[in-house]
Amino acid sequence: MYPWVSSPLVLCERLLTHPNSEGTEIWVTAENAYNERIARVENQIIARLRDRLGTARNANEMFRVFSKFNALFVRPKVGRIILHYSGD
Repeated sequence: MYPWVSSPLVLCERLLTHPNSEGTEIWVTAENAYNERIARVENQIIARLRDRLGTARNANEMFRVFSKFNALFVRPKVGRIILHYSGD
């Protein structure tokens, strides 16, 4: 919709110079694009995590996988996957 939204500096400049409904629409559009990108990356990470946990042959291998993805446990979707596998 707004091809220049991909540049954060241009977005900030537009929001400062258009403090009206257009600025709000621009912000919402940029936020939605950001959230969509985050969701795609998060889904890719979850797929890799599931694959690695699914092929783990024992608890030690699962712990190795958990340790590699440890920093992502705070993400709600990733945390749910961890809880699912930690119960097995």
